[in-house]
Amino acid sequence: LNGETEVAAVWGSQGSERIQATLARARSAQRSIVANPKVLSTGVDAPAVDLVVMARPSRSYVEIQQTVGRATRVSAGKREGFVLLPVCSSADGSEDAAGDEGAAGEEGAAPEGAGADAGAALAGGFETAINVIRAMLETDEALQQRLSAALVEVGRTNQSLDALAVLGPRVEAVGVPLTLVKEQLGTVLLRLGDPWDRWYGRLAAYAAEHGGCLVPKKYKTADGYALGT
Repeated sequence: LNGETEVAAVWGSQGSERIQATLARARSAQRSIVANPKVLSTGVDAPAVDLVVMARPSRSYVEIQQTVGRATRVSAGKREGFVLLPVCSSADGSEDAAGDEGAAGEEGAAPEGAGADAGAALAGGFETAINVIRAMLETDEALQQRLSAALVEVGRTNQSLDALAVLGPRVEAVGVPLTLVKEQLGTVLLRLGDPWDRWYGRLAAYAAEHGGCLVPKKYKTADGYALGT
């Protein structure tokens, strides 16, 4: 790194005064890196932070939301905020492999062979990633709208979700096969999106084929979704 770089670590037993003094040096430096075990995730006024490294997987959504918020706050001269998230998987992608979309979490939609539990499939190293993207979605209206439109198309065409197209420049994979990341993130977005959008897409497909939306109660789509119900 060129230029001044303040490198420090803080932890709870140091006491408030020492922690604040360390953070003051970090704020005044041209560039700073501060390591901390769960000390700076909440209650810290540091909007200039532009990179958060989540080196330890977490199951707490509140903690993840607060940590991601360190990078997403607006600050003068800050163009972007980054969250670096190490993710582990097996070499062949079998560990944490994404299940079929099926109809997980959708009432009245359980076609045979489509009951794979996406939650169980992603319970490994990608669990933190799910909550990071969830936190992004909650604060990014443009991303919400793009996901909604993509889910309507998934329902209308019965095609898989192109997660990388939805997330656009917001997610970049480094050192991980893009095919694996695309599959995993697609399952994540299907979980986080509103199932209503997919059902609306299926209804749009029905209307295009039958000329109206009066779906018989017992009607099922060709892939087994109980659209009538």
